Amino acid sequence: MYPPQHHQENDFTEIKRVIDSFPLATLISQHEGEIFTTHLPLFWYDSAGEFGKLVGHIDKNNPQIDSFKNGLIIIFHATDTYISPTVYQSSGKLPTWNYIKVHVKGRCSIVEDSEEVKNGVIEMTQRLEMGKSEQFELLSDNKAMRGFLPYIVGFEIEIESVEGKFKLSQDKNETDKQNAMTELFQAPITRHKKYLERK
Repeated sequence: MYPPQHHQENDFTEIKRVIDSFPLATLISQHEGEIFTTHLPLFWYDSAGEFGKLVGHIDKNNPQIDSFKNGLIIIFHATDTYISPTVYQSSGKLPTWNYIKVHVKGRCSIVEDSEEVKNGVIEMTQRLEMGKSEQFELLSDNKAMRGFLPYIVGFEIEIESVEGKFKLSQDKNETDKQNAMTELFQAPITRHKKYLERK
Protein backbone atom coordinates (compact mmCIF):
# COMPACT_ATOMS: atom_id res chain seq x y z
CA MET A 1 0.00 0.00 0.00
CA TYR A 2 1.34 3.40 -0.97
CA PRO A 3 2.00 6.06 0.34
CA PRO A 4 3.77 4.81 3.50
CA GLN A 5 1.70 3.67 6.45
CA HIS A 6 2.00 6.98 8.31
CA HIS A 7 0.23 8.66 5.39
CA GLN A 8 -2.64 6.18 5.40
CA GLU A 9 -5.93 7.20 7.04
CA ASN A 10 -7.95 4.16 8.14
CA ASP A 11 -10.63 5.88 10.21
CA PHE A 12 -13.75 5.63 8.04
CA THR A 13 -15.33 8.56 9.88
CA GLU A 14 -12.48 10.78 8.63
CA ILE A 15 -12.72 9.27 5.15
CA LYS A 16 -16.45 9.93 5.02
CA ARG A 17 -15.87 13.54 6.08
CA VAL A 18 -13.72 14.02 2.98
CA ILE A 19 -16.38 12.42 0.75
CA ASP A 20 -19.11 14.60 2.26
CA SER A 21 -17.06 17.82 2.13
CA PHE A 22 -15.54 17.35 -1.34
CA PRO A 23 -18.16 15.43 -3.35
CA LEU A 24 -16.78 16.21 -6.82
CA ALA A 25 -15.09 12.91 -7.64
CA THR A 26 -13.04 11.46 -10.48
CA LEU A 27 -14.50 8.20 -11.83
CA ILE A 28 -11.98 5.90 -13.50
CA SER A 29 -12.86 2.72 -15.37
CA GLN A 30 -11.80 0.63 -18.33
CA HIS A 31 -13.64 -1.06 -21.16
CA GLU A 32 -12.14 -3.05 -24.02
CA GLY A 33 -8.68 -1.69 -23.31
CA GLU A 34 -9.71 1.97 -23.12
CA ILE A 35 -9.49 4.04 -19.93
CA PHE A 36 -12.36 6.41 -19.15
CA THR A 37 -12.50 9.28 -16.66
CA THR A 38 -15.37 11.56 -15.67
CA HIS A 39 -15.65 14.25 -12.99
CA LEU A 40 -18.99 14.45 -11.21
CA PRO A 41 -20.45 14.79 -7.70
CA LEU A 42 -21.16 11.64 -5.71
CA PHE A 43 -22.91 11.40 -2.37
CA TRP A 44 -22.49 8.80 0.34
CA TYR A 45 -25.44 6.82 1.73
CA ASP A 46 -25.63 4.03 4.24
CA SER A 47 -26.34 0.58 2.83
CA ALA A 48 -26.10 -3.09 3.73
CA GLY A 49 -22.45 -3.13 2.67
CA GLU A 50 -19.52 -2.54 5.01
CA PHE A 51 -18.72 0.94 3.66
CA GLY A 52 -22.07 2.11 2.30
CA LYS A 53 -22.72 3.30 -1.23
CA LEU A 54 -22.21 6.32 -3.50
CA VAL A 55 -25.06 7.75 -5.56
CA GLY A 56 -24.86 9.98 -8.61
CA HIS A 57 -26.00 10.59 -12.17
CA ILE A 58 -24.25 10.94 -15.51
CA ASP A 59 -25.06 12.18 -19.02
CA LYS A 60 -26.65 9.26 -20.87
CA ASN A 61 -24.39 9.96 -23.88
CA ASN A 62 -21.21 9.53 -21.83
CA PRO A 63 -19.43 6.43 -23.22
CA GLN A 64 -18.06 5.62 -19.78
CA ILE A 65 -21.44 4.10 -18.87
CA ASP A 66 -20.53 1.00 -20.90
CA SER A 67 -17.57 0.38 -18.58
CA PHE A 68 -19.54 0.64 -15.32
CA LYS A 69 -20.11 -3.11 -15.23
CA ASN A 70 -16.33 -3.64 -14.94
CA GLY A 71 -16.06 -1.82 -11.63
CA LEU A 72 -14.90 1.67 -10.80
CA ILE A 73 -12.08 3.48 -9.06
CA ILE A 74 -13.21 6.78 -7.58
CA ILE A 75 -10.95 9.53 -6.24
CA PHE A 76 -12.16 12.30 -3.95
CA HIS A 77 -9.84 15.31 -3.91
CA ALA A 78 -9.66 17.43 -0.80
CA THR A 79 -7.15 20.25 -0.41
CA ASP A 80 -3.52 20.02 -1.53
CA THR A 81 -0.52 22.32 -1.83
CA TYR A 82 3.21 22.64 -2.30
CA ILE A 83 5.09 22.82 1.02
CA SER A 84 8.22 24.97 0.94
CA PRO A 85 11.05 24.22 3.43
CA THR A 86 10.53 27.79 4.67
CA VAL A 87 7.28 26.59 6.27
CA TYR A 88 9.22 24.39 8.69
CA GLN A 89 10.93 25.64 11.81
CA SER A 90 13.50 22.84 11.63
CA SER A 91 16.37 22.99 9.16
CA GLY A 92 17.39 20.38 6.60
CA LYS A 93 13.92 19.84 5.14
CA LEU A 94 13.19 19.48 1.42
CA PRO A 95 10.29 20.77 -0.72
CA THR A 96 7.28 18.45 -0.86
CA TRP A 97 3.58 18.35 -1.67
CA ASN A 98 0.91 17.66 0.95
CA TYR A 99 -2.60 16.46 0.15
CA ILE A 100 -5.77 14.76 1.34
CA LYS A 101 -7.27 12.19 -1.04
CA VAL A 102 -9.68 9.27 -0.76
CA HIS A 103 -9.59 6.31 -3.14
CA VAL A 104 -12.66 4.10 -3.44
CA LYS A 105 -13.26 0.88 -5.36
CA GLY A 106 -16.78 -0.31 -6.04
CA ARG A 107 -19.33 -2.09 -8.18
CA CYS A 108 -21.87 -0.01 -10.05
CA SER A 109 -25.52 -0.62 -10.80
CA ILE A 110 -27.85 1.51 -12.93
CA VAL A 111 -30.97 2.99 -11.29
CA GLU A 112 -33.86 2.19 -13.60
CA ASP A 113 -36.61 3.98 -11.64
CA SER A 114 -36.87 7.56 -13.02
CA GLU A 115 -38.65 8.73 -9.87
CA GLU A 116 -35.73 7.50 -7.77
CA VAL A 117 -33.29 9.32 -10.06
CA LYS A 118 -35.33 12.52 -9.75
CA ASN A 119 -35.40 12.25 -5.96
CA GLY A 120 -31.64 11.74 -6.01
CA VAL A 121 -31.15 14.97 -7.96
CA ILE A 122 -33.41 16.82 -5.52
CA GLU A 123 -31.54 15.49 -2.49
CA MET A 124 -28.18 16.23 -4.10
CA THR A 125 -29.29 19.84 -4.57
CA GLN A 126 -30.48 20.04 -0.96
CA ARG A 127 -27.11 18.84 0.28
CA LEU A 128 -25.18 21.29 -1.87
CA GLU A 129 -27.40 24.23 -0.86
CA MET A 130 -26.91 23.59 2.86
CA GLY A 131 -25.15 26.43 4.64
CA LYS A 132 -25.84 29.03 1.96
CA SER A 133 -27.39 32.29 3.15
CA GLU A 134 -29.88 32.13 0.27
CA GLN A 135 -30.88 28.58 -0.62
CA PHE A 136 -32.36 27.35 -3.88
CA GLU A 137 -35.08 24.72 -3.52
CA LEU A 138 -35.46 22.25 -6.37
CA LEU A 139 -39.10 21.16 -6.42
CA SER A 140 -40.28 17.81 -7.75
CA ASP A 141 -42.50 19.50 -10.37
CA ASN A 142 -39.72 21.75 -11.68
CA LYS A 143 -40.25 22.05 -15.45
CA ALA A 144 -36.56 22.32 -16.30
CA MET A 145 -35.78 19.17 -14.32
CA ARG A 146 -38.53 17.24 -16.13
CA GLY A 147 -36.80 18.11 -19.38
CA PHE A 148 -33.40 17.19 -17.89
CA LEU A 149 -34.21 13.72 -16.55
CA PRO A 150 -34.45 11.87 -19.91
CA TYR A 151 -30.84 12.85 -20.63
CA ILE A 152 -29.22 11.42 -17.50
CA VAL A 153 -28.60 7.97 -16.07
CA GLY A 154 -28.74 7.43 -12.31
CA PHE A 155 -26.40 4.94 -10.70
CA GLU A 156 -25.26 3.54 -7.36
CA ILE A 157 -21.80 2.30 -6.42
CA GLU A 158 -21.56 -0.27 -3.65
CA ILE A 159 -18.23 0.49 -1.99
CA GLU A 160 -15.93 -2.52 -1.80
CA SER A 161 -12.82 -0.85 -0.37
CA VAL A 162 -11.56 2.58 0.68
CA GLU A 163 -8.14 4.13 1.20
CA GLY A 164 -7.46 7.45 2.85
CA LYS A 165 -4.24 9.03 1.60
CA PHE A 166 -3.52 11.93 3.94
CA LYS A 167 0.04 13.25 3.42
CA LEU A 168 0.26 15.85 6.15
CA SER A 169 3.92 15.97 7.23
CA GLN A 170 3.17 13.32 9.85
CA ASP A 171 6.86 12.39 9.98
CA LYS A 172 7.85 15.90 11.15
CA ASN A 173 7.90 17.31 14.68
CA GLU A 174 4.70 18.77 16.08
CA THR A 175 5.54 22.41 15.30
CA ASP A 176 6.54 21.67 11.71
CA LYS A 177 3.47 19.50 11.26
CA GLN A 178 1.15 22.28 12.44
CA ASN A 179 2.92 24.84 10.22
CA ALA A 180 2.48 22.54 7.22
CA MET A 181 -1.19 22.05 8.09
CA THR A 182 -1.74 25.82 8.21
CA GLU A 183 -0.03 26.16 4.82
CA LEU A 184 -2.19 23.37 3.39
CA PHE A 185 -5.39 25.26 4.11
CA GLN A 186 -4.16 28.79 3.35
CA ALA A 187 -2.09 28.29 0.19
CA PRO A 188 -5.01 27.27 -2.11
CA ILE A 189 -6.61 30.67 -1.53
CA THR A 190 -3.43 32.35 -2.78
CA ARG A 191 -3.26 29.99 -5.75
CA HIS A 192 -6.86 30.76 -6.72
CA LYS A 193 -6.20 34.50 -6.52
CA LYS A 194 -3.14 34.14 -8.77
CA TYR A 195 -5.17 32.13 -11.26
CA LEU A 196 -7.90 34.77 -11.42
CA GLU A 197 -5.33 37.57 -11.78
CA ARG A 198 -3.94 35.89 -14.89
CA LYS A 199 -7.29 35.83 -16.69
